[in-house]
Amino acid sequence: MSNEFLEISFHIFVDGNDSRIYSQIIEEIGIIAPKIVKTAHSQSTNFIDVLAHWDESRVDERIKDIKKVANVSEVAIDREKHVNNITEPPVKLADPFSWAIKKDPIAEIIMVLDAKHYSEAMSLTCTLFLILGKEILSRQAKNMGMVSRTTDLDSVIKGLLAERLIDVNHSEIIQQARKLQKKYESERRGIKSSFDKSQEVELTISHSLECMKFLKNKYYSIMDKKKENNEEVATRIQLV
Repeated sequence: MSNEFLEISFHIFVDGNDSRIYSQIIEEIGIIAPKIVKTAHSQSTNFIDVLAHWDESRVDERIKDIKKVANVSEVAIDREKHVNNITEPPVKLADPFSWAIKKDPIAEIIMVLDAKHYSEAMSLTCTLFLILGKEILSRQAKNMGMVSRTTDLDSVIKGLLAERLIDVNHSEIIQQARKLQKKYESERRGIKSSFDKSQEVELTISHSLECMKFLKNKYYSIMDKKKENNEEVATRIQLV
């Protein structure tokens, strides 16, 4: 599938020399203008170099939004280039298990986090926890001749704890991810909140990635046990 976008290089000129101002601007433009793929600032200059991949129809809007950011004095476009990006069709929501297990979205979460798209990173993290948790509980229930009826992340956490598939530490990591996701949901609804996005989100996702690896190993462990049970049953049938 081919997606055409505009690769645009531009400079953001800044009022002030404090490095914290530049860091704040880089963080903010990553939120208000997604698909920024690279930012750079040299201490001897008063501007930020930016490379973005945007739909051509959204460029003027993105530039106007960036100009409204505090301490931004001007935005100057350096070059523009149309790019045809051949991409693999995305995994449809109808096949979330394939995305969670086979596609291995951990790299996708890291990429989104590196681009400082914190809200999307937290959303992907919680989505993966939900899919993995539901699949583990479903497989575990099937092995026991039962049916799992978990529907949301809170019930998944409780179910995993009840079955001793995770410990309290894993539970707290998942709950912290959900807590941060709710903060972003509140911001999107216009409820203001102030928290250190960069440090808190990056620390939470760092812990979450380790927890995801544990859950994936747990899933494979359950599947291996099911395979062993099936082989044992087959052996008994042959003996009979």
